[in-house]
Amino acid sequence: MRYDIAQRTKALHEHVRNRLGRTITFNRFKNEVYDAEEGTTYVYWEQPSFKCSSIYEASTKNIADHEGVVRQGDLMFVFAASDLSQQTGTDAAGRSDIGKPKPGDTITYDGNEYDIDLGDGARSMLAWLDPSEVIWHCVARRRD
Repeated sequence: MRYDIAQRTKALHEHVRNRLGRTITFNRFKNEVYDAEEGTTYVYWEQPSFKCSSIYEASTKNIADHEGVVRQGDLMFVFAASDLSQQTGTDAAGRSDIGKPKPGDTITYDGNEYDIDLGDGARSMLAWLDPSEVIWHCVARRRD
């Protein structure tokens, strides 16, 4: 029986996630609404909660590799691609958001909000699939 790398990666990720995973809420951004009394509020079309297999602080190598976009204190969230690809919906412009993080999305973890956009929109978003396309690695910065 053939057992390819994607199946192995998925099995390992699920094992680690089930044993050691921490729950996050992935807030899928739809649009902003301005209210004179409340100010600007964000509208999310979906806010799924799921477990990450790993959450860790960005290393000095991450910072050096990404030419200063990543800063000390940024967190790396590692989660299954299927956690996002199972979600369906469209953003304010009518574009499908199935399966990938995008600017405006945030992560809620341990009572704190983390921005995926590290600066100027998609150019400073650091989110990538592993080569087997099973796991997302997503860098996020805590909101102050």
